[in-house]
Amino acid sequence: MSFYLKNAIFYLAIAALFSVFFVNPGSHFPFIIGKATVFRIIVGLMLVLWSFWMFGGNHNNKRFISSLTLTPLTKAVLAFGIIIFISALFGIDFYHSFFSGNERMEGVLGIWYFIAFFLVIATTFERVEIEKILKTQVFIGLFHSF
Repeated sequence: MSFYLKNAIFYLAIAALFSVFFVNPGSHFPFIIGKATVFRIIVGLMLVLWSFWMFGGNHNNKRFISSLTLTPLTKAVLAFGIIIFISALFGIDFYHSFFSGNERMEGVLGIWYFIAFFLVIATTFERVEIEKILKTQVFIGLFHSF
């Protein structure tokens, strides 16, 4: 079962990389809303499957224990997310800082989706699988730039 969950997470990660091709011509910001919405939906699905993979009977797996130890990069990414949240908390308009607007769809929530995407990939996959994801990202970036 855990093999299928890990494969599903891998293919969802690849699908999330393809979210740059989504354009919503019916919206006021067609080049932002479609991409951000598709990416957030896919990352949400990844989080659900990751939760099942990490906590659903995967305790005998050596990867489970090693993935709970945070690398310096993972600690830095989490610290960045916490600092962004604190800055929004003490900012002028917490609601706008947290959710942002349709013209950017960033905000704390959008940044935490990127952090969640990173954490799922960092705690699920081995180096070889991460290299496959990165090579796919380079291919998608080159294709999208043309």
